[in-house]
Amino acid sequence: MYDNKEMPYREKYNGILELIELLRGFAPKFVNEELGQAKADELLKKWAQESEPIPSEAPFNDKYDIAHRNFLQNWITALNFVNEHQVDPGKYMKVAIDAWGRKYATSSLGLKIFRKFSSKESAFEAIAKRLTYSLQIFGLFTVSELNQKRMVFAITPCKIRVVRGCDDFCLAACQNIIPAWLNKQFDVKMTHRRDGNNCSLTFEPFSP
Repeated sequence: MYDNKEMPYREKYNGILELIELLRGFAPKFVNEELGQAKADELLKKWAQESEPIPSEAPFNDKYDIAHRNFLQNWITALNFVNEHQVDPGKYMKVAIDAWGRKYATSSLGLKIFRKFSSKESAFEAIAKRLTYSLQIFGLFTVSELNQKRMVFAITPCKIRVVRGCDDFCLAACQNIIPAWLNKQFDVKMTHRRDGNNCSLTFEPFSP
Protein backbone atom coordinates (compact mmCIF):
# COMPACT_ATOMS: atom_id res chain seq x y z
CA MET A 1 0.00 0.00 0.00
CA TYR A 2 1.39 3.39 -1.06
CA ASP A 3 0.55 6.27 1.31
CA ASN A 4 -0.02 9.10 -1.13
CA LYS A 5 -0.22 12.70 0.06
CA GLU A 6 -3.78 14.01 0.07
CA MET A 7 -4.49 17.10 -2.02
CA PRO A 8 -6.12 19.99 -0.07
CA TYR A 9 -9.64 20.97 -1.13
CA ARG A 10 -8.47 24.46 -2.11
CA GLU A 11 -6.11 22.88 -4.65
CA LYS A 12 -8.77 20.42 -5.85
CA TYR A 13 -11.18 23.28 -6.36
CA ASN A 14 -8.65 25.35 -8.30
CA GLY A 15 -7.75 22.27 -10.36
CA ILE A 16 -11.38 21.76 -11.38
CA LEU A 17 -11.71 25.45 -12.27
CA GLU A 18 -8.69 25.02 -14.55
CA LEU A 19 -10.39 22.07 -16.25
CA ILE A 20 -13.55 24.14 -16.75
CA GLU A 21 -11.38 26.82 -18.31
CA LEU A 22 -9.75 24.17 -20.50
CA LEU A 23 -13.17 22.99 -21.71
CA ARG A 24 -14.31 26.56 -22.37
CA GLY A 25 -11.11 27.12 -24.31
CA PHE A 26 -11.58 24.38 -26.90
CA ALA A 27 -15.24 23.27 -27.09
CA PRO A 28 -16.95 26.53 -28.19
CA LYS A 29 -14.10 27.19 -30.63
CA PHE A 30 -14.54 23.72 -32.12
CA VAL A 31 -18.33 24.18 -32.40
CA ASN A 32 -17.81 27.59 -34.03
CA GLU A 33 -15.46 26.10 -36.61
CA GLU A 34 -17.78 23.19 -37.39
CA LEU A 35 -21.25 24.73 -36.99
CA GLY A 36 -20.85 28.51 -36.78
CA GLN A 37 -20.90 31.17 -34.08
CA ALA A 38 -24.64 30.90 -33.43
CA LYS A 39 -24.25 27.26 -32.34
CA ALA A 40 -21.21 28.11 -30.22
CA ASP A 41 -23.32 30.76 -28.46
CA GLU A 42 -26.08 28.17 -28.00
CA LEU A 43 -23.61 25.83 -26.27
CA LEU A 44 -22.47 28.62 -23.95
CA LYS A 45 -26.10 29.36 -23.10
CA LYS A 46 -26.71 25.70 -22.23
CA TRP A 47 -23.67 25.74 -19.93
CA ALA A 48 -24.91 28.90 -18.20
CA GLN A 49 -28.36 27.38 -17.62
CA GLU A 50 -27.12 24.09 -16.20
CA SER A 51 -24.20 25.32 -14.07
CA GLU A 52 -24.78 25.77 -10.34
CA PRO A 53 -23.56 29.07 -8.82
CA ILE A 54 -20.66 28.71 -6.40
CA PRO A 55 -21.14 30.79 -3.23
CA SER A 56 -18.01 32.83 -2.51
CA GLU A 57 -18.40 32.27 1.24
CA ALA A 58 -18.73 28.49 1.00
CA PRO A 59 -15.92 26.26 2.36
CA PHE A 60 -13.56 24.87 -0.26
CA ASN A 61 -14.93 21.32 -0.01
CA ASP A 62 -18.40 22.61 -0.96
CA LYS A 63 -16.98 24.83 -3.71
CA TYR A 64 -15.09 21.82 -5.06
CA ASP A 65 -18.20 19.61 -5.09
CA ILE A 66 -20.21 22.21 -7.02
CA ALA A 67 -17.41 22.93 -9.49
CA HIS A 68 -16.85 19.19 -9.95
CA ARG A 69 -20.55 18.66 -10.83
CA ASN A 70 -20.51 21.65 -13.18
CA PHE A 71 -17.42 20.40 -14.98
CA LEU A 72 -18.80 16.89 -15.51
CA GLN A 73 -22.15 18.22 -16.74
CA ASN A 74 -20.61 20.85 -19.03
CA TRP A 75 -18.27 18.28 -20.53
CA ILE A 76 -21.10 15.87 -21.35
CA THR A 77 -23.34 18.67 -22.62
CA ALA A 78 -20.63 19.71 -25.08
CA LEU A 79 -20.11 16.14 -26.27
CA ASN A 80 -23.86 15.55 -26.64
CA PHE A 81 -24.21 18.88 -28.48
CA VAL A 82 -21.59 17.79 -31.01
CA ASN A 83 -23.26 14.40 -31.47
CA GLU A 84 -26.75 15.93 -31.84
CA HIS A 85 -25.50 18.13 -34.67
CA GLN A 86 -23.85 15.15 -36.41
CA VAL A 87 -20.29 16.42 -36.07
CA ASP A 88 -17.68 13.64 -36.14
CA PRO A 89 -17.22 12.72 -32.43
CA GLY A 90 -13.76 11.34 -33.18
CA LYS A 91 -12.68 14.76 -34.44
CA TYR A 92 -14.01 16.36 -31.25
CA MET A 93 -12.22 13.84 -29.05
CA LYS A 94 -8.95 14.52 -30.87
CA VAL A 95 -9.32 18.23 -30.16
CA ALA A 96 -10.06 17.43 -26.49
CA ILE A 97 -7.00 15.16 -26.20
CA ASP A 98 -4.77 17.79 -27.82
CA ALA A 99 -6.10 20.48 -25.45
CA TRP A 100 -5.46 18.25 -22.43
CA GLY A 101 -1.92 17.56 -23.66
CA ARG A 102 -1.17 21.26 -24.11
CA LYS A 103 -2.41 22.04 -20.61
CA TYR A 104 -0.06 19.54 -18.98
CA ALA A 105 2.85 19.92 -21.41
CA THR A 106 4.85 22.25 -19.14
CA SER A 107 4.27 20.30 -15.91
CA SER A 108 5.24 17.04 -17.61
CA LEU A 109 8.42 18.41 -19.20
CA GLY A 110 10.59 17.63 -16.18
CA LEU A 111 9.38 14.04 -16.10
CA LYS A 112 10.02 13.64 -19.83
CA ILE A 113 13.59 14.91 -19.39
CA PHE A 114 14.07 12.60 -16.39
CA ARG A 115 12.88 9.69 -18.51
CA LYS A 116 15.61 10.37 -21.08
CA PHE A 117 18.38 10.05 -18.48
CA SER A 118 17.05 7.16 -16.38
CA SER A 119 15.77 3.64 -16.82
CA LYS A 120 12.26 3.19 -18.14
CA GLU A 121 11.27 1.56 -14.84
CA SER A 122 12.52 4.48 -12.72
CA ALA A 123 10.81 6.97 -15.02
CA PHE A 124 7.53 5.08 -14.78
CA GLU A 125 7.66 5.06 -10.99
CA ALA A 126 8.29 8.83 -10.93
CA ILE A 127 5.34 9.41 -13.29
CA ALA A 128 3.13 7.11 -11.20
CA LYS A 129 3.91 9.00 -8.00
CA ARG A 130 3.04 12.29 -9.70
CA LEU A 131 -0.27 10.84 -10.86
CA THR A 132 -1.20 9.71 -7.34
CA TYR A 133 -1.38 13.39 -6.45
CA SER A 134 -2.59 15.15 -9.60
CA LEU A 135 -5.49 12.80 -10.35
CA GLN A 136 -7.05 13.50 -6.95
CA ILE A 137 -8.92 16.42 -8.50
CA PHE A 138 -11.38 13.81 -9.84
CA GLY A 139 -12.00 12.09 -6.49
CA LEU A 140 -10.46 10.04 -3.69
CA PHE A 141 -8.73 6.71 -4.20
CA THR A 142 -6.25 4.40 -2.52
CA VAL A 143 -3.08 3.15 -4.15
CA SER A 144 -2.94 -0.59 -3.51
CA GLU A 145 0.26 -1.14 -5.48
CA LEU A 146 3.04 1.10 -6.79
CA ASN A 147 6.41 -0.07 -8.05
CA GLN A 148 8.57 0.21 -11.14
CA LYS A 149 6.34 -2.15 -13.13
CA ARG A 150 2.80 -1.03 -12.35
CA MET A 151 0.50 1.05 -10.20
CA VAL A 152 -3.05 0.12 -9.13
CA PHE A 153 -5.72 2.57 -7.89
CA ALA A 154 -8.76 1.35 -5.95
CA ILE A 155 -11.66 3.82 -6.22
CA THR A 156 -14.49 2.85 -3.86
CA PRO A 157 -16.77 4.40 -4.87
CA CYS A 158 -15.93 6.47 -7.95
CA LYS A 159 -17.02 10.06 -7.30
CA ILE A 160 -17.60 10.64 -11.00
CA ARG A 161 -19.85 7.57 -11.30
CA VAL A 162 -21.83 8.54 -8.18
CA VAL A 163 -22.32 12.15 -9.33
CA ARG A 164 -23.31 11.25 -12.90
CA GLY A 165 -25.30 8.12 -12.07
CA CYS A 166 -24.21 6.73 -15.44
CA ASP A 167 -21.09 5.98 -17.48
CA ASP A 168 -21.14 8.90 -19.92
CA PHE A 169 -18.14 10.82 -18.54
CA CYS A 170 -16.27 7.60 -17.78
CA LEU A 171 -16.56 6.49 -21.42
CA ALA A 172 -15.74 9.90 -22.86
CA ALA A 173 -12.84 10.98 -20.64
CA CYS A 174 -11.64 8.31 -18.23
CA GLN A 175 -11.51 5.59 -20.87
CA ASN A 176 -10.43 7.77 -23.80
CA ILE A 177 -8.84 11.15 -23.17
CA ILE A 178 -6.71 10.42 -20.10
CA PRO A 179 -5.40 7.05 -21.42
CA ALA A 180 -4.61 8.65 -24.80
CA TRP A 181 -2.73 11.48 -23.07
CA LEU A 182 -0.74 9.06 -20.88
CA ASN A 183 0.14 6.96 -23.92
CA LYS A 184 1.25 9.92 -26.03
CA GLN A 185 2.96 11.91 -23.28
CA PHE A 186 4.59 9.20 -21.16
CA ASP A 187 4.25 5.86 -22.98
CA VAL A 188 2.07 4.62 -20.09
CA LYS A 189 -0.87 2.21 -20.50
CA MET A 190 -4.00 2.76 -18.38
CA THR A 191 -6.71 0.09 -18.04
CA HIS A 192 -10.00 -0.08 -16.11
CA ARG A 193 -11.94 -2.74 -14.24
CA ARG A 194 -15.41 -1.64 -13.17
CA ASP A 195 -17.66 -3.16 -10.49
CA GLY A 196 -20.79 -1.05 -10.06
CA ASN A 197 -19.70 2.32 -8.67
CA ASN A 198 -16.27 0.95 -7.77
CA CYS A 199 -13.35 0.98 -10.16
CA SER A 200 -9.81 -0.31 -10.31
CA LEU A 201 -7.28 1.49 -12.52
CA THR A 202 -4.00 -0.11 -13.53
CA PHE A 203 -1.09 1.89 -14.97
CA GLU A 204 1.84 0.12 -16.65
CA PRO A 205 4.67 1.15 -18.95
CA PHE A 206 4.26 -0.07 -22.51
CA SER A 207 6.68 -2.81 -23.48
CA PRO A 208 9.72 -1.55 -25.42
